[in-house]
Amino acid sequence: MFCNNHITFQISANIYWGFQVKIKKTIVTEKSNDELIKYIKDDMKNFFKNNNLLELSEGIDKLKLHFHQDISEINGGIIYVCDHC
Repeated sequence: MFCNNHITFQISANIYWGFQVKIKKTIVTEKSNDELIKYIKDDMKNFFKNNNLLELSEGIDKLKLHFHQDISEINGGIIYVCDHC
């Protein structure tokens, strides 16, 4: 169960909108924003490769993901990871 031990990150990007990654709070607090973005991208790549969605997996490297909120202050809810702006 993911309740209080995980934080949900949701992708906000054209093709990938709505994709969610749940990451343990301990990992989130230990990593920098850049490390979290890499973690999220790696998770996405693995998911798409494991489900034989290779074109989607290959498109991950083109995403310029970033946060609009200070993730250190998030206690719950969804953190959006944006590719546009």
